[in-house]
Amino acid sequence: LRAGGSFCPSIERTVLGTEYGAVTTTDILFKTGGGGIIADFSLLKNKPGIRLSAGAIYNGVSTTANRSYYYESEDLDLGDLMMVFTPQFRVNPYIGVAIGNLKNSKHLFFSIEGGVLYQGKPQVEFTGEGHIAPTANESNTSIIENNIKSWQWYPYMNMQLNYKL
Repeated sequence: LRAGGSFCPSIERTVLGTEYGAVTTTDILFKTGGGGIIADFSLLKNKPGIRLSAGAIYNGVSTTANRSYYYESEDLDLGDLMMVFTPQFRVNPYIGVAIGNLKNSKHLFFSIEGGVLYQGKPQVEFTGEGHIAPTANESNTSIIENNIKSWQWYPYMNMQLNYKL
């Protein structure tokens, strides 16, 4: 049984473009991190370094997108549309495979692990400001949620440098 946590600095990007004649600026913020409790089970007696891992992980993933619309030719600010995507469940069941030999290590060892979290259907919060605000309605939110409903499994990869007490 092991417990751990992870943190990754937020990733921010700005994308400039045009849409239906309007100049758009999209600011995207991606956050990740979490922690969990995981149990490891040896799959093969003669290969103790290959383990099945299962447990629960707190999923701190969220993505925020804010798009501004501006018609240069009319000097008209149409407003902003904002979306926030989060997992349906913050605590996710996890299953994966780990490679790294804890039993034969005196103190320091490396392992790598890959698997999937079940996070449920992603949740969407869609809001707007200005002239374009009516676009952020329940009907369009449902369309977006329907388009991403298959994103229920979240891939998970972990590399560890461990010290055994």
